[in-house]
Amino acid sequence: MKVLFVIGAYPNTQKKEDVLKQEIESLKHLGFEFMIVSHYPVSVELQSMIDYYIYDKNQTLTPMDRSPYYWYNNNNFHIKVFNSRHSLPICQNMFNSFKFSEIKNYDFVFFIENDNIFTENDSNKFIDLIDEMVSKNKKCIFFKPESFRQDDSYVYETQLFGISPKYLNEKFIIPTTENEWYETGMSHTLELAFFNKLNQYEDDFLIIDIHSSEYFSESQINIFRVESFIFELLYNIHNPSYPVLYCHNNSLKNEIKKIVVELNGEIIEDKVMFPSHWFYRELLLDNNTLKLTVFDIDGSINYIKSYKLDEENLEKIKDKGIIEIN
Repeated sequence: MKVLFVIGAYPNTQKKEDVLKQEIESLKHLGFEFMIVSHYPVSVELQSMIDYYIYDKNQTLTPMDRSPYYWYNNNNFHIKVFNSRHSLPICQNMFNSFKFSEIKNYDFVFFIENDNIFTENDSNKFIDLIDEMVSKNKKCIFFKPESFRQDDSYVYETQLFGISPKYLNEKFIIPTTENEWYETGMSHTLELAFFNKLNQYEDDFLIIDIHSSEYFSESQINIFRVESFIFELLYNIHNPSYPVLYCHNNSLKNEIKKIVVELNGEIIEDKVMFPSHWFYRELLLDNNTLKLTVFDIDGSINYIKSYKLDEENLEKIKDKGIIEIN
């Protein structure tokens, strides 16, 4: 069987690139070929580690009215952060890779995101999954956790799944534009959308009834959860000239972060953020440059963001999130 690992990636920080390298290395011994699909350019070093690389400059975010969002509410303010608009870009990556895989005559594709590092024992389970699928004459492999429901419905995980590209391309037209997202009636999460679109064919699937993180229990799965650490500049509904910097450590793994906030190179905040801790601070649209740096507890840089505090960027700030201060 001709098998391909497709990794959907967005390695825009050194940490994400390092994890992606470790992910590839953790699976190399299986002897399969690799592809990276991305809306962000990957390094020459990463390209040298794989067999194929598809870069799609056209990244269209999921419409906000069809996307989940992070929210937080207390007596002082109400917050929405639109940090989960990645379903449509992921679909674009899937479309590109599955069409290419079929053209290249791959029998089977494992699609995984770029934030998993597998132990050797766990990586060998990919062989077990293929063997079981073939022995049962199935076409695809989906994790459908029995213990999890979304909107009172089962879901198919999209963090990690396996498909016959020819089969899926025939059964499911994956949306790649905003119009297609609306026209095909995609749900507000990709996992729910996949279940709604594909569950009628479930007799053709090998179903694993637990989360992939439980199945690959020795490994690090879904390392970069978007909701685990929120650090954004938000649109201030009642006073747009004073955007609000908001930070909340939602880590479920008791991770401690350090943040540094700079205005024109001058440090105005230097904080250690323990799990469940949050803070917010009003800023001013005064044409200054805002720089946000997040450090892991070992001192390594997690990521850096920069903003120009001016009127021209108000809509971009609004697209990231809003705050209503009581």
